[in-house]
Amino acid sequence: MKIAILHVVRLFIVLFLSISSKHNPDSITIIAGGDINLVSKRPDYIKTNSLNDNYYFKHITPVLKRGKIRFCNFEQTVTDRTYKPRPWPGKAYVFMGPGRHLDIVTKSGFNVINIANNHIMDYGTAGLKHTINALNKREILWFGAGMNEKQARKALIVHFKGKRIAFLGYIMRFHPNFHANRYRAGCPSYMNHNQGRAYIYQNEITENTEFNFSKDINRIKQFADMIIISIHFGPEYYTKPSNYQIKTARAAIDAGADLVLGHHPHVIQKIERYKGKIICYSLGNLVFPSYFTDPYVMLLEFKIGPDMKIYSTRIHPFVVKNRHDFNLCMDDYVMFMPVPAKGRWLKGFSYMLKQRGTNAYEQNGIFYLK
Repeated sequence: MKIAILHVVRLFIVLFLSISSKHNPDSITIIAGGDINLVSKRPDYIKTNSLNDNYYFKHITPVLKRGKIRFCNFEQTVTDRTYKPRPWPGKAYVFMGPGRHLDIVTKSGFNVINIANNHIMDYGTAGLKHTINALNKREILWFGAGMNEKQARKALIVHFKGKRIAFLGYIMRFHPNFHANRYRAGCPSYMNHNQGRAYIYQNEITENTEFNFSKDINRIKQFADMIIISIHFGPEYYTKPSNYQIKTARAAIDAGADLVLGHHPHVIQKIERYKGKIICYSLGNLVFPSYFTDPYVMLLEFKIGPDMKIYSTRIHPFVVKNRHDFNLCMDDYVMFMPVPAKGRWLKGFSYMLKQRGTNAYEQNGIFYLK
């Protein structure tokens, strides 16, 4: 009896949110996706239809059309020239593709691009400059890096329905030369790594940590109705956030952020409510042609009310075949293409969310954050 009542209540909430969003002309929908990288030498990626007609995005685009602001983490560099700059010396994985990769991403529906990550400097300052030129040439909205620290920490402010939504992007501690400073190109670090002593090589969080986003939020809050912080952080392939991720993300909310979107682990981590705001510790991969053992990817859908508060968070579940040796009946799936999770995969996605700490329930193939 209790379960039946809860089911009815949940159904009522879903219907109420659906109806209210359709009839509220002042509501704003934001869609957020994880890591996108279209550079790969994987034979399965090259021999398919590959990038023609946005092949790998065809199941993602219908969900993206639900939102007006559509965010992703673009984890590669591009160039419109016929030659590539020199790659970063000694870096194991470097990614540079043609400028056309940006056309594919935007054609699929994304219109706000984060470039604060550990691959935007794969080809040094020249590679960053090529990428920024390609973004600007296409009039794509982007943020998260620059030719110096001032440019890198500049907020992207999106105007929509008379509201101002600000995006700020940061990276965790990587190679010191990845971090922008007064004279050097790169990405802004989320924390001050030079706090009266030698460069801090660990992502240490103490009561004395100086968070760069705190200063930036304070600087732009009078010009923004909503502030979204994008952070490239966390150990790769860890399904649960580390202590420093939790402390950092919550510090961003305490500083005045309304939403924190994390990426870098390449797997989905938990989504939580904190002081009435939302933190996604890792969005995971989205379109990323790499052999891997975790088949789950997602798109998040945030409904924003006239008061600029998030009143609904939906999780759109997808599954990806990214290994040949999966023994889970994925023979009919195209390698590296996200497809909607259904049947046993939907149940598996539900179990994954629960195991990783996200408190959500499923209704008609979509998960709703409690």
